[in-house]
Amino acid sequence: MEYLLAHDLGTSGDKAMLFDTEGKVIAETTAAYPIGYPFEKAVEQDPLDWWAAFCKASRELLGKSGASPADILAVSFSAQMNSCLPVDAQGRPLRSAMIWADQRAGEQAGQIIGKLGLEPIYRLTGQRLSASHAIAKMAWFKEHEAELYKKTAMFLQPKDFLAFMLTGNMGSDYSDASHLGCLDMERLAWSEEMLDAAGISKGRMPDLSLSTAGTGKVTRQAARECGLLEGTLVVTGGGDGACATAGAGVSRAGEAYCAMGTSAWIAALSENPYFDPEMRTFNLIYLD
Repeated sequence: MEYLLAHDLGTSGDKAMLFDTEGKVIAETTAAYPIGYPFEKAVEQDPLDWWAAFCKASRELLGKSGASPADILAVSFSAQMNSCLPVDAQGRPLRSAMIWADQRAGEQAGQIIGKLGLEPIYRLTGQRLSASHAIAKMAWFKEHEAELYKKTAMFLQPKDFLAFMLTGNMGSDYSDASHLGCLDMERLAWSEEMLDAAGISKGRMPDLSLSTAGTGKVTRQAARECGLLEGTLVVTGGGDGACATAGAGVSRAGEAYCAMGTSAWIAALSENPYFDPEMRTFNLIYLD
């Protein structure tokens, strides 16, 4: 039998599931990890805790199901969005990740808005820029931890760090990139205007691909740590907002859904970004 392995990196843990190729759930588990609050408005996580949870959850699913690592066709991700994780040229984290809930970068968000204006930023990125957006966190990092910024080769999102740990390749997808506050929604490319306003080098932003594209294959070292087979396909995956849309069965323009939970939202698919005259909405790129 053949299987697909899915990991959802949430705020409090990795919710992992093993599916057959018809979409039936074969096994599921959750591996928790801690959240740090080093000072007021700061919310951080150690990316190596994400990796440890991934390895633990993957091994548990194989054990529960009795599946062989050779039967795993591919592994992919849904994950929390709007983190700021700087890594060096070898992919080693330079600090803990500032996750989506981190609000320390209010001053930096205000400075970017002061340079470009809130409405032009919204029209460019589809986002009403705030301290929660990763571009503001990157600017805070450069200002307050300048020596580490100099060593930064790339800023990664949570799922992209795990993909790197599995394959040795760095990259991201359009859905995750679309929520960072620095993607040109019309061109589907990093906005040099936004990056310049934040003082961030474009070379430190990852190359982008479709969520369905292959990132690479599991390396021998990663296989030893997580229990998967060397050579297993790793698919890029997407941000949790876009993945939730797919999970709700919304896949065509004009379809919509409502999610009710700790937070609640209504979302719809359209062929083009929707720019609300009063800037009440925000836009994310879908998985494909």
